[in-house]
Amino acid sequence: MRRFFYLLLLVSSFVMAQQKDTYAVEASFLRGNTLPHGDDIHQLVNGHPEGLLFSFVIKTHGKEEWQRVYDFPDYGGYFLYQDFKSEPLGVCYAAGGFYNFYFLNRHLQLELPQNIVVYHRGSNDIIINPIQIVTGVLNSKGNLVLKNLPPVHTPLDVFYTGYVIFS
Repeated sequence: MRRFFYLLLLVSSFVMAQQKDTYAVEASFLRGNTLPHGDDIHQLVNGHPEGLLFSFVIKTHGKEEWQRVYDFPDYGGYFLYQDFKSEPLGVCYAAGGFYNFYFLNRHLQLELPQNIVVYHRGSNDIIINPIQIVTGVLNSKGNLVLKNLPPVHTPLDVFYTGYVIFS
């Protein structure tokens, strides 16, 4: 009986080591409330914001060394559409890549986005801290404030009165 158990354990571990990456497509519908957290924000709260989040995820199974070291992370890409239901805030589009790292027996997840793509139509400023690259379209009265200049920076297309500001 022990020999059978050890043989079963050996075969099952061999089969698990030969798994290929698993692909998943996820879609999430976002709807919520905007809470007025200040006296001067009431004119921005007009409705219930809605959005869609589409993501393509590649789940790893330890085929490479780094996957085993970092507890089998996931990676992939996403596209986000968000309508704030407010004329001054407008609509937001975002796309990029990410890595998901898991901790505490996969109960805690750390998601690290990789790219920032901006399409901004609102009148408020967007403040971001890009690390690698920033691309996109600025079609608004609001400014895009970059906290640092990434090593790869392509000129953003500006079609209205907003500016790209480096601070």
